[in-house]
Amino acid sequence: MSCEKPYLSRKTQLLVKTQVDCDTVATLTADDALLVYQDAAVSFELAPNDRSGLASDSLSNRKDVMGAKQGSLTAKIEITGINGGIVPEDTLLKASGLKVVAIKKVYIPKSVLGYIPTGIEIENGTGATGILRVPIQDGDGQAWFEPTAGSFTSADAFLEKQATLTATGANEAINRIKIGSIIGGSLREGDILTGVTSSAQVRISRCTKNGDEYLYCVNISGTVALAERLEGRNKSVVAGSLELAVFRIPVTASTLVYKFREGMTINGGTSATAALVLEEYDGGEAFIYVDTTGFVAEALTSSQLATTVSSDSLVGGFAYSFDSDASDLVTAQLNTDGFARTLWNAESSFTVESEANGIPTMSFTLTGPIEESLTGDITPLVVEYPEADPLAFQGAEFKFLDNGVQYSPVLSSISLDAGNSVVVRKDANSPTGVKSALITSRAPSGSMAVEQVPAAAYDYLSRFFSGRTSGAEWRYTNACGNTVFISAKSLQYSNVGSGDSDGMVSNDISFGLKGKNDDELYIIYTE
Repeated sequence: MSCEKPYLSRKTQLLVKTQVDCDTVATLTADDALLVYQDAAVSFELAPNDRSGLASDSLSNRKDVMGAKQGSLTAKIEITGINGGIVPEDTLLKASGLKVVAIKKVYIPKSVLGYIPTGIEIENGTGATGILRVPIQDGDGQAWFEPTAGSFTSADAFLEKQATLTATGANEAINRIKIGSIIGGSLREGDILTGVTSSAQVRISRCTKNGDEYLYCVNISGTVALAERLEGRNKSVVAGSLELAVFRIPVTASTLVYKFREGMTINGGTSATAALVLEEYDGGEAFIYVDTTGFVAEALTSSQLATTVSSDSLVGGFAYSFDSDASDLVTAQLNTDGFARTLWNAESSFTVESEANGIPTMSFTLTGPIEESLTGDITPLVVEYPEADPLAFQGAEFKFLDNGVQYSPVLSSISLDAGNSVVVRKDANSPTGVKSALITSRAPSGSMAVEQVPAAAYDYLSRFFSGRTSGAEWRYTNACGNTVFISAKSLQYSNVGSGDSDGMVSNDISFGLKGKNDDELYIIYTE
């Protein structure tokens, strides 16, 4: 007498491979295997056509006719970093709408000026160039960049590549007024406000919302009095002190390599005037700056970063970021002790989970048509999994980045969600009724739990109420130096709740990842 043995969930293989095109199922081999948690699963959706609406002399229902044959596969893996020169989850990240570029780490003295964000082009003065992929802060001592031409060596100059605008003159004087809270909603550019005491009138020159420190406006008539209320269109604000002189200058783009960002210093090529940019400029008619004299019609340049490379020992790695124009199609098979379920023409979304002292993980959800020929009883492949230690969530060096100011909270957990919307393309020509999966949009988000601190140390609620954004960065690493570095350009809080962590008050924060041109998130792998 024999007894059939059940399939064992611990004996699970995940195979994932990038397809050459959308018409060819990838041939899976042992090299395509990933080490996954045993709760990996596949769900098939056959979209039955309900025929219960048919009428006859009976209340019985005719059998359904199966529609689109599609499914989803979920799997969780440990974050281990680079293993044998490759990133184990590379295929899944590319199927999630990310691209990868090779990057280098160059060591620099801890004397960098200010805060240098991602995307800035740097040069060594003799032809070598690169693009920063991780922001630089005062005291970092290193910079990660994507080489674009030449190479950096010891003692090279490390310069931000200059951008140039042409000023057309006609500086417009702007009042900068310190304010309190705004009643009635945001003040928009062009709004007219009138002083209740002085009857002075001003025109708003920069959109201002609750939480902003200053009001920028052009004087129309009279002089705003200290501490008087300014009113207009069911909105009002109390004026505080008049600050330093501010001007708006019309410009035309000349060689705009990157945007003139808030906090950057610019210089006039003729007047030698120096000014501080208060509003980002990436192509328009004017930008706001602080100065007392003004520019003439002249070239405006900036070179914010200037230091010297201290070592020619370049460490290699890979940087992943979103790509709105491309994502890979993959064939994915989950083989549970010899019973396989397979999807193809699939794309994915992913999440990252990190608990202090725990093993950080990535979870992927793939969506795509069912591949019936590779579904059912299949002999498992013989796989030699790499012996790679996962990266514990310790020594994370988490910090918020606020225009050059750093703050490191006591952090107990953080998670990310790529927020990809993965749909299937319906196709009557396909035997499954489905052509392929496609990422049609994304809304990356996350959450974290941090200890509550006094507002003077770091004011979470003020940032939430005002909509103010902050950068953030952290890492997963081990004693061998294998590291995964995460850089988020712009976190915007969507909720700040109060929680409890072992009797201590915590802030449970939800946030969105914001950006332009696919720069919301960078995932850096290095060893």
